[in-house]
Amino acid sequence: MATTHTGVPDFKHIRERVPIREVASDLGLTISGNTIHCWRPENHQNGDRTPSVGLHVRKNTAKCFVCDSRSLSTIDLVMSVR
Repeated sequence: MATTHTGVPDFKHIRERVPIREVASDLGLTISGNTIHCWRPENHQNGDRTPSVGLHVRKNTAKCFVCDSRSLSTIDLVMSVR
């Protein structure tokens, strides 16, 4: 595992090795298959009644089909939700 001089994993390690599903779950997002409900329902016409965020497990990314212009890494997901 790549770490900084302080023993903390570096960003590359976090983006590539920490599972996106685990991050979404730890953030309290409701997972349904490979989708989750968007944490920004005000941007959705129906309040995100059906999950609109796809989890791309192989790429370890997430993307809301309404809100995001690019895929979110695990770090991006945490920053966006929090």
